[in-house]
Amino acid sequence: MSAFLQALGWVYPLSPKLTTIGQSGCDIIIDVSEHKVLISVQQNPSVDEQHAVIERSEKDNSMTIRDLNSKKGTYVNNVLIEKSSVLLKPRDKLRFGCSPTVYEFEMMSPTDKHSLNRKYPLDTNAHQSTESGRHQEKVTSNNSELDTKDQLISRLQNDLNRLSPLEAISAQKDILIRRLQQQVTQLSAGKIPRSFPLTQESPSSQTGQECEHLEIPFVKAHDNSKYLQQTEAHEKEMTGIRQKYKATEIRCDTLNSELDRTKLEVEKLKQALDEKQSFEEKWHKEMEELKSTVTSLERSERNAKLDKQETVSQVSFFHLLLSVSSCFFL
Repeated sequence: MSAFLQALGWVYPLSPKLTTIGQSGCDIIIDVSEHKVLISVQQNPSVDEQHAVIERSEKDNSMTIRDLNSKKGTYVNNVLIEKSSVLLKPRDKLRFGCSPTVYEFEMMSPTDKHSLNRKYPLDTNAHQSTESGRHQEKVTSNNSELDTKDQLISRLQNDLNRLSPLEAISAQKDILIRRLQQQVTQLSAGKIPRSFPLTQESPSSQTGQECEHLEIPFVKAHDNSKYLQQTEAHEKEMTGIRQKYKATEIRCDTLNSELDRTKLEVEKLKQALDEKQSFEEKWHKEMEELKSTVTSLERSERNAKLDKQETVSQVSFFHLLLSVSSCFFL
């Protein structure tokens, strides 16, 4: 389903996801000079550079408009919208700031687009259909064709109205050029004396004044065309900047995900290192305990050996006493 804004005979299609509206650097640019406003835009801006945004919901394909805290506000059906988003319906009237242009919101489904070229299947049992039904189908198709022709005629009429001033200016300039050429030929042929004063009453001065008067709208038209070329160049530049920004944003997202993954790995390594350190401390503690146990066992072994030697010496002493006593009695 496609959506668009319609104003002054022009159609502005809306983007599938997000459409920005403003004075410059947006998808839909509102040029104040098109409305013949003589006040400088910088002194009294009626439309902000980033004025409003139209968003499409992926769930139900609905369109909502939201004002971007603009100075002059955004109006839907002559009602000022606040910070919240407003749901758009077909034939809603939109107005941005003090701009007099009213934009009409329209939506068109794919069935509406191809309704003119759509063919309905014929029923095999439809032999009883009357000529009135066929005539009605022809009338509806003719009406649809007339509607499309009327739309084309209205668009061509708008283009003619827009180009007719330039055509009139060029025609008047051609007339002036022919007059000047005639005067030059007359001067070269000597029909007009060279000492003839070119005063305000002379034809050449009159043609010069007319040329100056006609030069002003021509210069304005040239400036407008130059401004449109600059605007198109700025739009292309902004499109390239948006694409670079999106690519940079995607790159930043990937780098952020890699950074998060690296942080998790570092935390896991720290946890493993802490576990290893605790295990080593526990192992060193057990080794110290084993060393103390071995030392105590060695000490007890030495004591046992000393006790054994002392006992052996006492036994040998007793044996000696017994032998001495037996010899004495004998």
